[in-house]
Amino acid sequence: MDMNKLFDDNTRAAFENIRENNRESRKWCAFFAVFGLICMTAFGIVKNSEKTADFLGGRETVEKFFRANIIALAIVTVTLAVFVLAFLKSWKGMKSSIYQLLMTVGSAVLILYSAFSFIMSIVNIREDLDGAKSVTAEEFVLCKGSAGEWFIGFDHGGESILLQIPHEEYEELCHAAPSEEYADSQVYDLIVNSQYGGYENAVFYRSKADIKYYANSVIFEDCQLKEIN
Repeated sequence: MDMNKLFDDNTRAAFENIRENNRESRKWCAFFAVFGLICMTAFGIVKNSEKTADFLGGRETVEKFFRANIIALAIVTVTLAVFVLAFLKSWKGMKSSIYQLLMTVGSAVLILYSAFSFIMSIVNIREDLDGAKSVTAEEFVLCKGSAGEWFIGFDHGGESILLQIPHEEYEELCHAAPSEEYADSQVYDLIVNSQYGGYENAVFYRSKADIKYYANSVIFEDCQLKEIN
């Protein structure tokens, strides 16, 4: 037996196996990247709608969020259909490579996660479109944002809410008398400790205010001072 020839054949086979593995890896990484890019684009559409939103725009802004999420869900739904077709055409069962298995599972998880996220957003926004929530805050915090926006902080249903409001409403609410009894106020603590990020001139008021807003989208509808303590 020619040992040199046997060695050359084994070496050639080993290198060919490495090249095949590299080709498989690149092919299925590209497969995952395509679906990942599409999902990122869908999320980008929603993110852009939030970035350019008028948080004082009331129902019109909520409808803008709704449309963006519907478009994103439609993109992901079509993507899911394409993924299923690609899977049925390319899957070879036990003969499929480990790269195909990993990237196929990864793509499926990413697409399904994206679809679930948009569906939940649509459900929440649809609830907002059924009507704004009304709450009478027993106490509230007024503050100013780093870009000159005006905010009211209050508790609703056990959650601390920070809502952007028009300057006119801010001025009206300022007619209440400030209070120094803010030690037990969670929303005041969150604002002054910058956990909301970049807010200043926080003033605590132990007065009643009627607030109407779209709770899931955190969009202003109306607010007015109800009682001055």
